Amino acid sequence: MNIPLRKEYKSGTSWVGIAIGGIFVFLGTFQLLLFDWRAIGGGAIAMGGLLILSQVFGTNRTMVCTPDGVSLDTSSRLRGKTHEMLTWSEITETRYYKRNARDSYGYAVFEIYAGPRRLFSYSRDASQGMQGFAELVELFNAMTVHLPYVWKLVDQKKSVYAKMDRVNAGAEPPPLPQR
Repeated sequence: MNIPLRKEYKSGTSWVGIAIGGIFVFLGTFQLLLFDWRAIGGGAIAMGGLLILSQVFGTNRTMVCTPDGVSLDTSSRLRGKTHEMLTWSEITETRYYKRNARDSYGYAVFEIYAGPRRLFSYSRDASQGMQGFAELVELFNAMTVHLPYVWKLVDQKKSVYAKMDRVNAGAEPPPLPQR
């Protein structure tokens, strides 16, 4: 794999969540004022308010991968900003799993750990294209040669990865379980 000089990945809150929360608050207020539907209006206002608060006070993370290692920038209204640099050898584990896979696609999640601490979690909706996700997995497979395993893509359409021993990584991945 050709390692880029600098590759950036972001996770965290977005303005979309604030906008959706605002819509809930507006609709709830509308229900209360015009129709006096207290249960529906009050519930919508509470849900919208919680969504807005979670987005405003959430944590944003930026991970920049270079040939020398990983830098992590974290910002939060509650905890402030932090910057951390790690070498590739300080990465102790990577994890992959699917979340909300009821429709057989779901969200693919790739997590990076240094000791017991989760440094970064990157997720993508598998039905919306996985280009950045696949690049991230390939990058960590290539750069964390001290780990005894790699992640191999076993189903490209659904973005399913399997953990394989690094020494056997050239072999075919195990077959998918049949339903």
